[in-house]
Amino acid sequence: MVDHKLIKQSVKLLKDWLEKQAYFKRKDYSDTFFEKLLVITKGSVERAKSRYERHCTLKTIWPQYFTPMDIDLLRKDFEDYNSVLLPEVTEEGCRVSLSRFNEHIILTPDLFTRFIKLVVNMCEYAIAHDYPHGFYIILDHRYINLLELVAFATRNFTPLQHCITILLDGYGMRVKGIHIVTPSKAADALVTFLKQLLTAKLSGRIHVHKDTDTLFAHVPKSILPRELGGDGPTLTEMQESFLQELCTKEHEEWMNEARRATIDESMKPKDYFEDSIGMPGSFRTLSVD
Repeated sequence: MVDHKLIKQSVKLLKDWLEKQAYFKRKDYSDTFFEKLLVITKGSVERAKSRYERHCTLKTIWPQYFTPMDIDLLRKDFEDYNSVLLPEVTEEGCRVSLSRFNEHIILTPDLFTRFIKLVVNMCEYAIAHDYPHGFYIILDHRYINLLELVAFATRNFTPLQHCITILLDGYGMRVKGIHIVTPSKAADALVTFLKQLLTAKLSGRIHVHKDTDTLFAHVPKSILPRELGGDGPTLTEMQESFLQELCTKEHEEWMNEARRATIDESMKPKDYFEDSIGMPGSFRTLSVD
């Protein structure tokens, strides 16, 4: 049973704490924002404080990822890959992120940077519209050369680390499962690479599916697109609908407000950055709830 009185007390504690911290540049949040922050941190006020500090720090050091999307540029990028939050959630209220790389894709650092920006926009969209109960990540790699993908990821390790840090450390997304769909024997190489970035707990949530049939045991067939054997709309239809959502004036205004959530480094406490995230450029084992 939800203790509404305790939630209100916790929200007040967070708002009072934030108001007293001079180094935060944004403090004008609704009670709903703090309620969602408490959901992410399982009701812990102290963990909520830490999560918000990390979130603002990442926006300060990597501002290039936290910008609204250009719908025309996204449509051009989607000739090379598709990435969307499915319109329906699972029975337990989890969001499903689906990404598919097309066989003719030419992997470049610029394309990857824009992909990270899309991941950030997806996270912000989820915060704006959902109470976050978790994420399932589906990677449809049936049409891409996995060895080329692993080689590219190895060469671009730093931005990939940024992406995972933003997702897990910055937004505190609870990843319930990572599902890779591919018949390729090179799947083992991809899994081995991913395990270098993730904790043992999250690494244990990686699943490889040679076809889509075994995927249905984890993600309902009813909400998946037809391209994955699901009963939902086509991926193209889902993608266009989601693009329209990301490019509304409402979402653009949300992103512009969200970008203000940074820190004034001249006013931050001594050793703040080292204590909350780690030294810039260092490798840090990421945790997951």
